[in-house]
Amino acid sequence: MQIKRFADFVKLTKRVLALLAGISFLSTVCFLFDIDTFIFAMIGGSSIIPLYYLYKASKLFYLCIYHRMYILYICTIDLINLFDYTIGIPLDKTGVCTMYAVITGIIGCIILILKRKNV
Repeated sequence: MQIKRFADFVKLTKRVLALLAGISFLSTVCFLFDIDTFIFAMIGGSSIIPLYYLYKASKLFYLCIYHRMYILYICTIDLINLFDYTIGIPLDKTGVCTMYAVITGIIGCIILILKRKNV
């Protein structure tokens, strides 16, 4: 019974990482188009402490680097958002949206390559 609970918790941890990355992406896109993102912040808002916990959990359960790439994506987007909020990125909305799309595409390709290689 304990092994099944452990396996379920590992599966949940894997899925939560992907879910948080997706919600982070949707929240960013909606924010760029002036759509209220309060619901995304309540459902999948992440800060450093939960991401640190998820990173440590991924190390503890020996999850592959493929799953840790979601944490990298969330941290990258959060750091860009923080930089944009405090200092400001000198781009219009189209430029910022393009930058996010490029970052999402690059990290998405890395995730797919790592998934294919089963690293």
